[in-house]
Amino acid sequence: MPVSDGGISLLRDVTRGDVPMRRCGRSYREPVATTSRGARSRQAIVTGAAELFAERGFANVSVSDVAERVGLTKGAFYFHFATKEQLAQAVCASYHEWLVDLQRRVAEQEPDPLRRIPRVLLDAALAYRRDPSARGTTRLLEESNQLQLPFLSPLWTRWWAATLAEAQTVGLVAGDVDVDRLAWTLTAAYYGTQSNSYAESSWSGLPARLADLLRFALLPVVSRPDAARILADDLDRLAGQANSSRWR
Repeated sequence: MPVSDGGISLLRDVTRGDVPMRRCGRSYREPVATTSRGARSRQAIVTGAAELFAERGFANVSVSDVAERVGLTKGAFYFHFATKEQLAQAVCASYHEWLVDLQRRVAEQEPDPLRRIPRVLLDAALAYRRDPSARGTTRLLEESNQLQLPFLSPLWTRWWAATLAEAQTVGLVAGDVDVDRLAWTLTAAYYGTQSNSYAESSWSGLPARLADLLRFALLPVVSRPDAARILADDLDRLAGQANSSRWR
């Protein structure tokens, strides 16, 4: 997924219902459903659109296609979204918000910054198998030069940088490592691993590929032998997830 600076602030613009969404230099306010039924209808539209965008791409999906997929009228669609472009923004925003929450939750649950990394990557990988918003966002971002959608890479790069900096501060990562450059490299490698795994096996082998990525790119900079052994064990478990019922 491509990169653009300032992704976190843009993400807030896109995901919060109380601020204008920004696209192509314009601002517009996202319609907010006022009833639980309206909220369910809106979510159904977002989910159905994500499935269609993942299957066909943005250009090959019409408003009528989305309405038919979710069993609503076009009038109901336009109550929630003014344009198909705005709907694409909402699909991406749904996944972005989930990803931010995932990173926050794992940080709260796991005090060891290095051990957070396989957990976050596995859950993000699982989303590609199970969550239409993740798959739809991936496809939409491949077309982002046309749509000018908010990009994900700053979110990942900053997460990597913050996690690695914390690990370095407590002596888990070597002090001479440039964590910002490593964060950029790991982000790029993550996207490449994800893309290659899809082409290779429709993501069925992604946990093992992610484990290899961390073995070759992260494990060598771990400075404490005990931490390296723990991380290596975590990576073995990550690789084994491909054969687990959770992954299938």
